[in-house]
Parts: sequence; C-alpha cells; structure tokens
Amino acid sequence: MRDLLHDCVASAPVEEADRIREAALLLRAAPVSIEGFACAPEFDRIEALLARGAAVSAALATLGEQTPFIVSRGANGVCLASMMRPGGTEELVAEGRTVALALLSVHLTVLLALAEQAASMTGPARAAVAGARMH
Repeated sequence: MRDLLHDCVASAPVEEADRIREAALLLRAAPVSIEGFACAPEFDRIEALLARGAAVSAALATLGEQTPFIVSRGANGVCLASMMRPGGTEELVAEGRTVALALLSVHLTVLLALAEQAASMTGPARAAVAGARMH
C-alpha cells in the first residue's frame, strides 16, 4: 500500500486511471473494516467510470459513501486532499497532480496510519481499533 501511495503522489495525470485501478484492486483484496470509510470497491463500477473519463468519480467510488474529505487545487496545479481519521481528530493531507490522485493519496495515507496504529497497540487498546487493520 505504501508503494501505491508513493506512485499516486509521483504519477502524471495520464497515469491516474492506472492508479485508480490499482487502488481498487488492492482495497478489494484487503478491505479495511471501518464503517462508512473504506470498502471493497466495486471494480466493474470503477472500470465503467474510467471508461467514460470520470476519474474523479472513480476515485470517489474507492472511498466509501460517508467518507469526509476536502480537496483543493493550487495555482501551481498541485492538488491537495485532506481527510479526518475515523474516530479521531487528526486530519491528514496528501497531494497529487490531479484531484483523483490527491484523493487516492490521502485515502491511502489514512489507511496506512490506521493500520500502523493498530499494529503498534497491544491488548484492549488493540482490540478497540482492530477494525482498522488490513485483513
């Protein structure tokens, strides 16, 4: 997942469809159990959106319907996306060369942070965030 995050940040706009497909396959193979945040995306739906040139909609389809986010694009063309960690107060930010790549980058950033948090805990604290672990 970390390699895909780096690829999303470094990818050119023409590569966004490939990164979206990779993210959808990764999340489908190893879904994260956080209600309303991450899901096992419907790959056929994402592929149909990409075929129509709807990369932002396809990226949104990987997030889950209730995932809160903010996206902005600066004058230099770099896009930033931010998300709150589920159940937390920490906001994480990531960038990409397109809105879709920024959304994927921040989504992967949050998932990695949750997985690392779960991996570092033991006992009752770990059980409390077990839903955030990659399966």
